Amino acid sequence: MADATIPANMRDLFTGKHLATVCVITPSGFPSASPVWIDLEGNNVLVNTLATRVKGKAMQVGAKVAVMIVDPANGQRYVSVQGVVSEHRADGARAHADKLSQRYMGVSPFPYHQPSDQRVLYVIKPVHVKAQG
Repeated sequence: MADATIPANMRDLFTGKHLATVCVITPSGFPSASPVWIDLEGNNVLVNTLATRVKGKAMQVGAKVAVMIVDPANGQRYVSVQGVVSEHRADGARAHADKLSQRYMGVSPFPYHQPSDQRVLYVIKPVHVKAQG
């Protein structure tokens, strides 16, 4: 599978305050869709969540996922990414959640951190990208 590139004119959807929908296949075989805060690292999509969440359990290295963002100001502008989880890392995940909290909520650190939280940053390598608008 060749890597796909997220077009420059769609990158703002990943770096602004837009919610994304991430879709995973659960261990039971059913799809699950969740709204998430989203980010980019180079051309890779970043999803930060708790390891205990359904999406966290499903997004193991090698898992196939889909991410979609629709521009709330223009419903005809969107980007859809099909990709593979290439990495997951706990190191730096809490600090990344604080960064996202500042972007989406205007506060940092993320106000809902719990000491027992196992936050993980999932790195998704795009394989297919469809963009419109």
